[in-house]
Amino acid sequence: MLTLTPGAASARGIGIRITRQDRAQRVAYGPDSALPGNPGQLSFGTTTGATRDLVFTAAYVQTQAFIAGGTANAIATITMSYQ
Repeated sequence: MLTLTPGAASARGIGIRITRQDRAQRVAYGPDSALPGNPGQLSFGTTTGATRDLVFTAAYVQTQAFIAGGTANAIATITMSYQ
């Protein structure tokens, strides 16, 4: 779950969940590393001479009993590693 970017006008009580396109697999987060077996790695299979679309979905999720309105922005970094 991504936490919101802090600020005086930020919403409270929500986070942002990133999932793969089918929403069946939540994206887990780990250290920024291209090493095999890194926590949070996702496999997208193999392809030869073709393109592959990597589609993700973001959704707001309630994380506390009460929600306060405001901006709801978050930042995530994706490291691509071809292994």
